[in-house]
Amino acid sequence: MVHYSDLDKNDHAASASEIVRQVAVIDMGTTSIRMAVAEIHGDREVKTLETLQQAVNLGRDTFTGGVISKNTIEECVAVLSKYRQKLDELGITDPQQIRVVATSAVREARNRLAFVDRIFVATGIEILIADEAEVSRITYLGVHPFLNKEPPPGSAKTIVTEVGGGSTEVIVLRGTDVIHSQTHRLGSLRLRKKLEAYHAPMSKGREIMESHIRHTVSQMREDVVDRRVELIALGGDMRFAARELLPNWEINTA
Repeated sequence: MVHYSDLDKNDHAASASEIVRQVAVIDMGTTSIRMAVAEIHGDREVKTLETLQQAVNLGRDTFTGGVISKNTIEECVAVLSKYRQKLDELGITDPQQIRVVATSAVREARNRLAFVDRIFVATGIEILIADEAEVSRITYLGVHPFLNKEPPPGSAKTIVTEVGGGSTEVIVLRGTDVIHSQTHRLGSLRLRKKLEAYHAPMSKGREIMESHIRHTVSQMREDVVDRRVELIALGGDMRFAARELLPNWEINTA
């Protein structure tokens, strides 16, 4: 059994002199680079000050050719240079205040090291290529405040799932303890690129998609045999699906 709550102490440790501090997080995803700037009050309360987002083609390159193209690399350099300029204006210049994380689109690229080097040389920004375990840890930390606010019964199971462009993260909890985590190579963009690779007619597209989804869901069911579980769904694709399927749905920002 993994106690991820024991792993976040360094992330939240703050001395008495660090009452309010500004930080920035940059997420290099499959289809966009997003930045959030926030103030941390004390050691827990977080107030988001600003968010920025710019589309890029990292996932398209990696999931079709296995490498990040030169054009896409330079697009990323341009985006991160703008973000760096913004952080300089805000006085967020200490590397300890900035965390840049890349996931599957960079992790699976054969030229990922050259990509990271180019970004650092051009912008001075260091990129952490998060492995699957680190992504699961970050996902857990993201829902931890919600779990503390509305703690499930100790014996109850909760599934936390985040559907991204390149992968789907699944964490199974009993109470607030992690009993299983798994990364499935099923994401919205990756699936779309698979369909293009098959050159299947449009009429077959839905059938192929459902086949891949059913296969992944069957794997998830092996990890959760209980009939009744709570589901926490994360990510832009899940929010889009909720808006389309549930007319009265409102985003939960807890």
